[in-house]
Amino acid sequence: MQPQEHDPKSDSITPPRIRIAALLVGISLPLAALLALDPLAPGLVANLPKPLTDLAAWTTDAVQLKPILAGLGTAALIAALVKSRRTLETILYAAATTLVASGITHVLKQIFGRARPTLFETQGLYGRNPFSGQFDFESFPSGHATHAAALFAALAFAFPRFRYGFALLALWFAATRVMLGVHYPSDVTAGLMIGTLTAAMIARPFARFGKRFHK
Repeated sequence: MQPQEHDPKSDSITPPRIRIAALLVGISLPLAALLALDPLAPGLVANLPKPLTDLAAWTTDAVQLKPILAGLGTAALIAALVKSRRTLETILYAAATTLVASGITHVLKQIFGRARPTLFETQGLYGRNPFSGQFDFESFPSGHATHAAALFAALAFAFPRFRYGFALLALWFAATRVMLGVHYPSDVTAGLMIGTLTAAMIARPFARFGKRFHK
């Protein structure tokens, strides 16, 4: 019997599909959160148990851009040493997704210039100072939530068996920003939407060139 040739597609999966309905729902979520939850956030945060906010403070910065890229870089080095091509492709996909999503969010932060909840008493929900470059006016969208969604959505798309675990991690890191009083619910919802949609879009060119995904 002739040995069967290895099909490289057997190691790949089809990329996620972006459906119009899902896109419309995603766009509506930040608006719903803004109207329903944002006014309640400052008061709710003040009454959270201290152990919960301590845990949020301890974990939240793990999804800043530098720690994510450092972690992916370390993983890439290990993958290169063991010559795991698929792992390297997955890491490249996750890094590209996180960088693109981060760029989109940080441009939007400057355009919207939304005041953070720490300024709620003086600025209210709609205080704005676009292109100020000030931390206090960079609330919408949340960068941490965007990074978390981009990273974990990329991993969920690459490893769909573990998608629910990755989704919970993204939601936790997004929630920490609200718990710590530096973002409104709509800020983190927008960040989650941007990160997830970016992961879905970046998967398409990877599939086109047969990297990690296939058509």
